[in-house]
Amino acid sequence: MTEIDPLSKFGISSETVEERTALFKAEGYDRDGRICICGHPMKRHNTDTFPTTCTPSRLQCPCKKARPVIEVSDTRRFLKKTRGSGPDHALILGIHSANKARDEIKYLSEPTCDAIIIMADGTRIQCESVGFAVPTVVSKSGIVINDEIVEKDGPTGYDVFLCEKCRGRI
Repeated sequence: MTEIDPLSKFGISSETVEERTALFKAEGYDRDGRICICGHPMKRHNTDTFPTTCTPSRLQCPCKKARPVIEVSDTRRFLKKTRGSGPDHALILGIHSANKARDEIKYLSEPTCDAIIIMADGTRIQCESVGFAVPTVVSKSGIVINDEIVEKDGPTGYDVFLCEKCRGRI
């Protein structure tokens, strides 16, 4: 059987805790709802080191560069592991979970294809496809990694947005 006020064993009343809780709520706190392209909360990244380190839970994410792409009302949905590109990517899995839970999701910018096409004459052209680029796992040299390899060997830490045309081109 529970005592009337279990906090009395500590010499603290429920009213005191209520007052302190109200005070903390009034003061607010520094909530960072931004999510990196790797699919994990920005507050789980250490950008003081090079390369960046990302530790969303017991999992060590190989994210090499923190890049906030969305802001959400609840970051707890963004602790999943990347198992490939597109629907197997932690960012997409987190957005799906957040959407199902009716969390607020705000894009910090439209997902724009990150591909740079090098022409035969050496000129570099940035792909300008906007809106339908998906998070994709690439190698250090920029080659799209097969999803089965990501599942077996783990993600590379190089996450980019690529449109369908560029995914097929690389």
